[in-house]
Amino acid sequence: MSADPFETRLTEAFSRVLVRRRIERNMTPEALAVKADLVDTKAVSMFERGDAPPTLTEFFKLAEALGEQPAFLLVDVVAEWRGDGTDPFHKTRPSDFERLFRLGYYHKIGDFREQDKAYLSMAEATGTAERLNQQRHERRVALLDTACIYVRMGYAHFRWEPAAKDTQP
Repeated sequence: MSADPFETRLTEAFSRVLVRRRIERNMTPEALAVKADLVDTKAVSMFERGDAPPTLTEFFKLAEALGEQPAFLLVDVVAEWRGDGTDPFHKTRPSDFERLFRLGYYHKIGDFREQDKAYLSMAEATGTAERLNQQRHERRVALLDTACIYVRMGYAHFRWEPAAKDTQP
């Protein structure tokens, strides 16, 4: 394991996200390793313990095996990393860096339109789409058939702290 605290924290964040995603999909570490076509079937367990970070190739293979876009898996890892509370410089919440879902439809060929509201989960977006589509069907307008995924990124803000002499009147 690296002595670099940045790399250590990022590896730990990846391990927590990997465990959650694997469990959500009811997979064993070995089954995920096989599905990801990793040479070492013990690699997933090693990543989950935080013993080592994956290579970029392994990261992409794991994302694909989990049914995730690599960029969105990375977003989840960074959100986990930024939300762990141990970074003295980034006083941000995990929600400052997350996925947002918006519903859309094709009004006409080449004329794609999105709804204004964003949702925090795919389940919330599709549940809303089902309710709205009942109304849209009755009005005979195009049904919402697409969920667009965006990434919202917050920014690290540094607060100026006056020196002791600056605080006196």
